[in-house]
Amino acid sequence: MRTGSLEWWLGYIQIAIRGDHVEALINRMLQARMRFWQMEREEDELMLYIRLSHFYKLRPLLKQTGCRVHVTERHGVPFELERLSSRKVFISGVIFFVLGLYVLSSLVWRVDVSGNQELSTDKVIQAAHAAGVYPLQWKLRLPEPDEIAYQLSRDLPEASWIGVELKGTTVRIHIVESTIPEEQKLKSPRHVIATHDAVITNIHAVRGLPKVRVHDRVRKGDLLISGILGDEEHSEIVVADGRVEGLVWYEYELAIPLKQKHRVYTGSSTNRKYILFGGRALKVKGYGETTFPEQDLIQEVYKWSWRKFKLPIGWMEEKVLEVQEEEALLSVEEAKQIALQQARADLLLKAGENADIQEQNVLHERTENGKVYMKAHFEVNQTISGEQVIVQGE
Repeated sequence: MRTGSLEWWLGYIQIAIRGDHVEALINRMLQARMRFWQMEREEDELMLYIRLSHFYKLRPLLKQTGCRVHVTERHGVPFELERLSSRKVFISGVIFFVLGLYVLSSLVWRVDVSGNQELSTDKVIQAAHAAGVYPLQWKLRLPEPDEIAYQLSRDLPEASWIGVELKGTTVRIHIVESTIPEEQKLKSPRHVIATHDAVITNIHAVRGLPKVRVHDRVRKGDLLISGILGDEEHSEIVVADGRVEGLVWYEYELAIPLKQKHRVYTGSSTNRKYILFGGRALKVKGYGETTFPEQDLIQEVYKWSWRKFKLPIGWMEEKVLEVQEEEALLSVEEAKQIALQQARADLLLKAGENADIQEQNVLHERTENGKVYMKAHFEVNQTISGEQVIVQGE
């Protein structure tokens, strides 16, 4: 059996049993349904763990079998509390501290207003006070946030939406004011030009005169969609708009080491437990410093709550895991695949979300000094349309 959390709360001890009839004692303990575990024979003694309440029932069984017992280890909450009981002043201080935190955390200390520009903060604070929201108000006496928001919306018609949030000891009032959208400024006349050397694969002209066709080869800066309509005698200048796609070529020179380092868990770990009082933590298990050269720390915090309120009391569990660095030797093919994946990720980031890699080729590769060097060629279908302002007199 393993030590469970129930044993930790009820308390358990390790005992050493001596005598000529140890087996008879164990049988009688089983008949009495005592909980014990992890028996180990050490020379002339039998070591085992037993629940604290069951230990006190051993006396008559020891007399019947003539065995002797002594305690070697003590674990669990009862023993931790016994150690803490010698520090009565400290315990009293902790109790008053917790009570003080509970009282202080049950009050509203701040009322914050955000999102208002034209609407004054003082006016919002006055409306909130009329709705029962103000500093030093008991949180239990506050109406529901939806009710507060509804009353504020009636008292502040300048706001199109009001949200109320209770976070800790602060009431946050978020305001969205009624605004008139600004008129968008007109763009100056412009052309659509190529942003890359490419072969055209698709043209979608929304406005303007297309100057290229599918399969045409263009260079960076070439005109794709003209913002000038008509001929020399009758022309109109517009804001050209559209989307042009084309095949673009990229070359990457890649290098990746065959030896890769990564961190792994060894399986060794240490557990710690704390009782939380506000922002302070009292350790109750896992004393002493860990001796791991490298480690990761995992924390889990549990807070007690009452209705919708989180109390400043709880407990925290920490797990310290030993970590070590290991080296893995890649094959040449594995290194090539990793390098190509990294290049593809970088390429898609540069080419845009609508880019599509049509083809990839490794032009040449070599392996030296523990690294794989390679030159890769990619063919990507992507958007190549950009803007160019039409100069007056063009």
